Amino acid sequence: MDHDDGKPSASGSTACDTNGTPQKWIHLSDRKEFSRLLYPNPVCFLTSSDNKDESSGASKRRNVMVLSWLTATDNSGRFLFSINRNRHSALNIVPIDESSGKARTGVDFVLSCPVQGMEQLVLDVGGTSGKWGSKFMADRNHDDADPSKEIGEGDVRRADVGLHVASMSDRQKKKLKRMRMAKGVPNLEAVPIGHLDNSAWERNALFAINGTCAHIHCRTSAIVDEPATGIVDEEQQHHLVMAEVIDARVDSSYWDAAKRQFRPMREDVPPYLTFFGAQTFGYVRNR
Repeated sequence: MDHDDGKPSASGSTACDTNGTPQKWIHLSDRKEFSRLLYPNPVCFLTSSDNKDESSGASKRRNVMVLSWLTATDNSGRFLFSINRNRHSALNIVPIDESSGKARTGVDFVLSCPVQGMEQLVLDVGGTSGKWGSKFMADRNHDDADPSKEIGEGDVRRADVGLHVASMSDRQKKKLKRMRMAKGVPNLEAVPIGHLDNSAWERNALFAINGTCAHIHCRTSAIVDEPATGIVDEEQQHHLVMAEVIDARVDSSYWDAAKRQFRPMREDVPPYLTFFGAQTFGYVRNR
C-alpha cells in the first residue's frame, strides 16, 4: 500500500476535496484490499470508452453510467455485476466479436465512488444516455447527436416557465431531459485515476470521475448469458458480468489502514453513497 502525500510531485497525484483541501491518495496493491472497497456495495460511476480502433488516430468516445448492482465474490478482488443489454455502455463493456458472435472479455473500465453532495450528478448521469452524444461537456463536438432538433416549441415553453415536471408525460420528460443535457451533464468531469499527472494523461486512457473518493481499475473476465442456467433473467435483458480489480487508489480520508476498511475516517468527511432504489440514497458514515 503506497501513500501519495498530496504534495506536488513527479506523479502529480494531488487533488482537492470540496473544501479545497489537498487530498492524499493511497495506492492499494493487496487483492484483499481490492475486495474491501466493494464490500459495502457502493454506488459507482462506471467509465469506459468505445472500441474504436486506435490505429485510425481518432479519439475514443468516453462514456459513463451509474452502477449499483454489483457484489464482491471472493477476497481476491473478483466481483459480479449486472448491466442492461440496452444500455449504451453495454456496447463498450460487453462488445460482441463480429466473427464468432460471442461476447468478448478482457475489457478494462473504471469504477468511481461518489460522495454526499453528488446525488444530483448521479441522477443526471443515470438518466442520460450516451446514445445522445458524450455526457462530458468537454467532449461535445459536431459529431454528437443534436437533441434540440427533436424537441418541440411546446417543450421549450414548458422549460422556460418552469412547469412542474410531474405534470408532463413520459415522452415530454424525456425530451426535456435531452434538451437540458444537450451540451453534456453539468459538473461531470473526467480525471486521471488517482489524480495522477495530467500532463502525461492520454486522451484515450482510462479515466475516473472528479469528486469521487475511490478509483478502481477493473477488467472483465467472463460473461454469463445462458438463460438455461437459471442465473440470467429469462427475458435475457441483462448481461451478468464477472470482473476483477486490477488496481485501485482511494482518498486516505476514506481508508482505515489499521483495519483495511473502506469508510470515512472523520465526522467531517462526507459519507459515500449506497442506493435503496426509487432515486433514494443511503450513506456510509463514520461511526
